[in-house]
Amino acid sequence: MNATPTMDPELQRAYGLLDQGQLAAARDLAQNCLETAQEDELATSRAAIALGLIAAYDSRHEEAMQRLLPHVPVLEATEARHELGRAYSVLGFSLGMLGDPERGLEWASKALALAEQQGAARELVRAHLNRAVLISQMGDWQLAEQSLSVGIEQAQAHGYGLSACAGLSNLAEIHLTQALRCRELHDDAAAARHAQDCSRWYERAAEACILHGQKSILGETHVKHARALVLQGQLTGVPALLQLAAPVAAENAALRAELGLTRGMAAAEGGREQEAREALERALLTAQECREPDLTHQILFELSHLERSYGHLQAALQRYEQRHQLMMEHYKRRLRMVARSAEVWAEAEQARLSARAAIQREAALIRSQAELMARAAQLQQDAMCDGLTELLNRRGLEAQARAFWDAGPELSQLTLALIDADHFKHVNDQCGHAVGDAVLKQLARLLQQDIRASDVLARLGGEEFVLLLPERPLGEARQICERVRQRVADFDWSRCGTSQPVSVSIGVAQRQPGDDLEALLCRADKAMYSAKSGGRNCVREAGI
Repeated sequence: MNATPTMDPELQRAYGLLDQGQLAAARDLAQNCLETAQEDELATSRAAIALGLIAAYDSRHEEAMQRLLPHVPVLEATEARHELGRAYSVLGFSLGMLGDPERGLEWASKALALAEQQGAARELVRAHLNRAVLISQMGDWQLAEQSLSVGIEQAQAHGYGLSACAGLSNLAEIHLTQALRCRELHDDAAAARHAQDCSRWYERAAEACILHGQKSILGETHVKHARALVLQGQLTGVPALLQLAAPVAAENAALRAELGLTRGMAAAEGGREQEAREALERALLTAQECREPDLTHQILFELSHLERSYGHLQAALQRYEQRHQLMMEHYKRRLRMVARSAEVWAEAEQARLSARAAIQREAALIRSQAELMARAAQLQQDAMCDGLTELLNRRGLEAQARAFWDAGPELSQLTLALIDADHFKHVNDQCGHAVGDAVLKQLARLLQQDIRASDVLARLGGEEFVLLLPERPLGEARQICERVRQRVADFDWSRCGTSQPVSVSIGVAQRQPGDDLEALLCRADKAMYSAKSGGRNCVREAGI
């Protein structure tokens, strides 16, 4: 079985940014990975899944489903399926947010099973917490509490501070929700019992938030803990908790509405009718502005309760009617959301099938294009190289040398050596061109032994070679050329099939201001002919 390719490091960085809450930066990286994936189906699906997770974290749950659903099956069919725990959890959570917690619970259960199978602690915690949210949406408070308790225990055991804080806060929220529902049913004793449990969990949540520096969760914890105290009739601790929450609430409209609701409830419990009404009215406006229907529903109940308590029955009835209208709109919206989630599901499945068919249709075209590009690259390489020695040819030399001239003054020294085999015509005439070719190839190998990666070696034609040496002073370049000359002279050329000795004459020139490649070659050529006229098998320097 072929190993599944590892995830793109850029996509791994996107996940890191997502975990840090930097959604915009994470989205940019993941989108870039999607665009560069091209015909790689696995890479495309990995990037699309990352974008779906980012959308869900940004509360764009419909987009999250549309991105995730077509691509999850792709990973499920590969060895990369172990990466899907987070996607399963987020799919479940998004379905819950779209009003379909029952189907969401199926995905949360898949996330939990995968995490248990892999022993993936972080994903196991995430799955338990998300599953608890979905179960609580379905009204099974006891089972939701069990799932949260397991998630919290594991988060604390592994040091996942944010998850532990969120889990403890959610556990307290379950008891607060039950307390408020008992209050709506005028069962004050049951409301007080749940409020006591709620206070206990909020105290633990606050300790965890302080320990792990989770200020935003801590602010919400203080506000709702204060509300639990109101439900228990313990008003003395309320002002201090609300004062602690005020700095966070100043930057969060929904939390300001929560704070106003709690302040109004405390004032009503303390018999301060006007103060309670003003606080609740302000909280209602804020909740409506930030589109928090559940919070608006709670505030309307408290306003109705306040008016009824003071005998203002007509005003209480008006608040009740507002609340009833809100509930009807909420149920209608939930029905629309459930219907839309089913539509998105169907659309995503169709998109998956269409995308797979398109990939298959285009695969042959992409392969053909890749083959053409590879052939074009090979032809370009052939045009730059000498077919016999595999060194650069004249065109390749000019292309490589251009970089040295483009470097300008930054390249302070550039030396060129022109190398010519002595009496090479005799080798061809006496031994044949096959032996001559063998000699030239061996000569190329000998010349390559002293060059660096930054040096350039080329065959100009015939028995003539060029060596470009950047950042080499003239004296050092001459020493290199002397070693080359000696190596050629010492080689046993009978191994190439010739009884003729082979030597080289070398002309060395250093670039001067105003020199182009042709000028430098010309001066090295003159030095090389000086070496020829000086008896061959020697190195000569060009004059300035």
